[in-house]
This record gives sequence, structure tokens and C-alpha cells, in this order.
Amino acid sequence: MQKRRNHPHTMDLLFVLTLLFLFAFSSIALILSGARIYESNVESSSTADNTRIAGLYITEKIRQADTEDSITVSSFADGDALCLSQNIGDTVYHTYLYLYDGSLREILVKDGYEDSVDAAGGNKIMELSDFHMQMLSDHLLSFTITDTDNNSTEYVVHVRSGQ
Repeated sequence: MQKRRNHPHTMDLLFVLTLLFLFAFSSIALILSGARIYESNVESSSTADNTRIAGLYITEKIRQADTEDSITVSSFADGDALCLSQNIGDTVYHTYLYLYDGSLREILVKDGYEDSVDAAGGNKIMELSDFHMQMLSDHLLSFTITDTDNNSTEYVVHVRSGQ
């Protein structure tokens, strides 16, 4: 009787190692590809979110101040500004939303002191590259926001109280 030897064949070992290498390489390539796709989706999503958040912020400010003759479009910091007026006690204050130094800003100013206020002193809301406003009619206000990637979004808000 002849004894069988249990020697692994070199070709069998090479075949198994080649399959293992291909599996590992394919797995790493798939993970890296997925990571790149995820990163680009997050980046484009955050860019869209910035304009949406700025638009919602301005719209909500308009809704909060929507009383007779309290919402106007004016000029502040050498550009368009949304002016929201309110009475606090016997004093009139104006909240300005404007673009300054690449940022949407907000500042509260006592009536009559608009010329003495430094535009750099406003609170930064978020970075934008452009912000324009206009009254389309007594009840319609339009504003356009351009983010830092030059994506523009236009909003039209119905002002219920009129001008």
C-alpha cells in the first residue's frame, strides 16, 4: 500500500492568494469610491443649505415684523438692506439686514442714529457673496441671495400688513 502525501500544491496556494488579493483590492476601491461620492454630496448639500437657511432667516424676520409700515427696503452699508421698524416703549428702533464684507449681517439702530452706525458692528449671520432686495408691490417683497459658490436663489415674500 502506498501512502498519500498531503503536500499543498503551489498552484492552489497562488490561486487562493490571488483571489484574496483581488477581493481586498476591490473592497478598498469600493470604499474609497463611496467616500468620494459621499463627500461631494455633503458639500453640495451644505451649499444648498446655506442659501436655504439664509432665505428662511430673512423670511422669518419679515414675518415677525409684519405690521403696518414696519417693513421697508433701504440702503445701508452701500447696498440694499431690509429695514424692520419696531416701537420699544416710546422709541422707534430699526433692525437692518444687509451685506457687509462678505457676510449677511443684522444690526439694531435707534431711529435717527443710522448715519453714525458702523456697518462692521453688525452681527454676522452667515457668509454670502451678494444680497439684493426690492419691493415688487405694496404686498410683495423680493430678495435674492447668492452664496459663496455663486449659487443664487430668489425669494418672494407676501407682506400681509401692506406698506
